[in-house]
Amino acid sequence: MSATKESMDFWFTNHGSVGILRPYSERAEEWMHERRLESQEGIAEYTFGFGGLVVEPRYFESLALQLEGEGYLVG
Repeated sequence: MSATKESMDFWFTNHGSVGILRPYSERAEEWMHERRLESQEGIAEYTFGFGGLVVEPRYFESLALQLEGEGYLVG
């Protein structure tokens, strides 16, 4: 069975120089909301846009491994 966006918590799209990590489940939305709060409070710096977290593609693998380690499904 192949993975679809609907079965994932997060879906990554690569647009060349940037990628977008988009949440697709409720718990992924909660994770994204927490990152937004951290950014607003100055705890961490994240860039959001285009419906998700903007990530340089070279960092995606380590981010995906971190999320998968926390029990999220990333496609």
